[in-house]
Amino acid sequence: MRLVGSRVDRRGVSTVLGAVILVAIVFTVLIPLLFFIQNTSLLYFLQVSERNRRELERIQENLEVHATVFTGNMKPYLLVVNRGVLAANITRIYMADSNDQLFVQDTAYAVPPVSPIKPFPLSFFPNLEYYKSYVFQVATDRGRSYSAAEKPLSLSNPPYTLQVMVMNMKYDHIYEINVETSEMTVGSSTIKLGCIAGVSSCDESFSLNYYASIWNENQTFFFKLLPGNYSVTVRELEWNGATWEEVNEYGPRSILILDNAVMVFRLPYNTPLSISNIEKAFTISIDAPSSVFTKMEGGSYKTVTVNIGVNIGLIAAANESLRDLRIKLEVVDYENLDGYNIYPCGGSECEIEVEKLRPGDNKTLNFRLELNPTDNLGGGYVVLRASLVTAKGEMTGKTYGSVYSDDVAVSLCKFTEMYYIKCVGSDCDCPGDCTWYSVLKICICETSVFPRCDIPD
Repeated sequence: MRLVGSRVDRRGVSTVLGAVILVAIVFTVLIPLLFFIQNTSLLYFLQVSERNRRELERIQENLEVHATVFTGNMKPYLLVVNRGVLAANITRIYMADSNDQLFVQDTAYAVPPVSPIKPFPLSFFPNLEYYKSYVFQVATDRGRSYSAAEKPLSLSNPPYTLQVMVMNMKYDHIYEINVETSEMTVGSSTIKLGCIAGVSSCDESFSLNYYASIWNENQTFFFKLLPGNYSVTVRELEWNGATWEEVNEYGPRSILILDNAVMVFRLPYNTPLSISNIEKAFTISIDAPSSVFTKMEGGSYKTVTVNIGVNIGLIAAANESLRDLRIKLEVVDYENLDGYNIYPCGGSECEIEVEKLRPGDNKTLNFRLELNPTDNLGGGYVVLRASLVTAKGEMTGKTYGSVYSDDVAVSLCKFTEMYYIKCVGSDCDCPGDCTWYSVLKICICETSVFPRCDIPD
């Protein structure tokens, strides 16, 4: 019985010992292995999460870069705007010119999120030259790179256009539109950045002048400029009888140029005025020869065509332009015209229409007067008069008319054929255009002399 019991006890001990060894193996090998795998997975997911975060930050980084110059010495400047929600750190800046020269500057320039525009000087780069073009690029510590929107940047052809619209300009006034660079804050100081294209350079200010020739005129003025801060002013000048004097100033208004832009100046509306005295404002005169001549050819007198000029004008101080003008030339007096047929423009009178006449304009209208003598009577004269029959004011619609020129007389003269004896005798030297009568031994020539020309009293 003891032997059997001992065997039973040994088997129980072996079972317990095996279980202990199995538990020891689990705790010493499997559980650490599971912890290791778990930690490794955790580290992997942390690295993935960190990389995802960095990539998300990289994607969310949003810089806007513009290139311009310091107005004083044409040193390059960058204007940087952070449109994103994360701070960005610029680590390197590149500049290449049109001669394939590359300039690199290492830097550490932090741009806060959602920041206003920040000017950044490129102190190690050379001054920009007028006839070269440039490309700028910046790199950040997140591996992003940004090119300046001005590709390329050129002083001779600035990239952006500012349109200044001036509305309701007053008639007979001069308007001066001035654009100039204004100050921007850089740290504790202020500087002027940008320039405006002039005739042969890029300047810190530029002006355009315009004379308003109609009431409430609207005009748009264009300026080419680099990125920067600018002020725009419109000055109104009026003639005081001796010089142009400033009477109003509108502005200055500030504008930040990072793209094409439009600025509108809406001036007070001006009620149009009519021309108070059309006889003084409208000028009309006749330009005609004082005498015309005709001679007989082939037994009849030759028709003479006379060009008559009628000069019309509107003084610069007139309040409005004239439209649809009708100008008439007519014969108002004559003497001894029974021997003539007179055809001014194909009838007893003629008219020419003029579409528009602005204040300060002068025009010459050409009329044609045909004189066709019908007999051998002596000369005569005609008296001509030009007139403004009707015209309409462009702004007020008022009808104008009944303005007359001074009368101009044209004397009509006829050459009469006459014969005379040049010489008598056998030794007479008779020219080839004369006739030699051998029987009479005389040389007779023909000539034309003009009789008395009628002149008005």
